Amino acid sequence: MAILRETTSWRRPKKQRGFHLTEAEQNSIRAAMRVLHLRYGTWPAVAQALGVAHKTVKNAMSSNQYPGATMGLRVARLAGVPFEDVVSGNFPKPGTCPMCGQPCRRKLPYGIRSRAKEKATS
Repeated sequence: MAILRETTSWRRPKKQRGFHLTEAEQNSIRAAMRVLHLRYGTWPAVAQALGVAHKTVKNAMSSNQYPGATMGLRVARLAGVPFEDVVSGNFPKPGTCPMCGQPCRRKLPYGIRSRAKEKATS
């Protein structure tokens, strides 16, 4: 009888489901979710409006997990903009108020301000 000297894993490797978004697309979805947070006031309210659990939104906003394409679709539907605008970072337009969409002159919140600065430089 042979004695195993190493730990052997007999599990099959997990298959990746769906497709994965790039880091820039994930950050764009997170920025869009920050805008929704400004509109709805709290993360639980955003989660309820998106139709997901609060923990799902919390995980999507953390750097440990990434927001998937499904979350991007939900954000786009809730915001009333095309999915491409959310993923490409065109929501909200730089220099517009995240609450109403009108041009504004006040300082934008951190997540939106940094993205607007990136758009201006590129």
